[in-house]
Amino acid sequence: EGESYLVDVGFGDNVATSPLMLKSRDEQATPHEPFRLVEEDHRLVVEAKIAGEWTSLYATDLAESIPADFEMGNWFTSAHPESIFVNGLLAARAEPDRRYALFNNALSTHKLNGGTEKRKLDARELRDALGDLFKIRLKGLDGLDAALGRLAANGS
Repeated sequence: EGESYLVDVGFGDNVATSPLMLKSRDEQATPHEPFRLVEEDHRLVVEAKIAGEWTSLYATDLAESIPADFEMGNWFTSAHPESIFVNGLLAARAEPDRRYALFNNALSTHKLNGGTEKRKLDARELRDALGDLFKIRLKGLDGLDAALGRLAANGS
């Protein structure tokens, strides 16, 4: 219909769960928390209303990106020895009535109508959460159980 939207497929914990109209600066409903786009210093800041407060998540200038723009960031997150993605276990998934977030062995369940449950998981619970909550296929991952055991023992 000639409208332009911002669609975010990978921000993580508080990703918008529906497209946001680019031209709107009003609060926009999503299946989860409300979002808005705020103009600031020639950028659009994506904000979510969390616990009644607007929280800035990230900014974009909507400039065209080419593959080289992503290479350094992708290398850092996947290979640099100080990257949290190399040194930790992270997962996020939205369901209609909640969001799940996992950092190492700490699982947070954020309910749509408020309230967050947090708990530490042992190795078996980590395996179950990865498969059941985050829908990750775990079959054939050599060394997974040993790695989950170390992660659970060390905590987050």
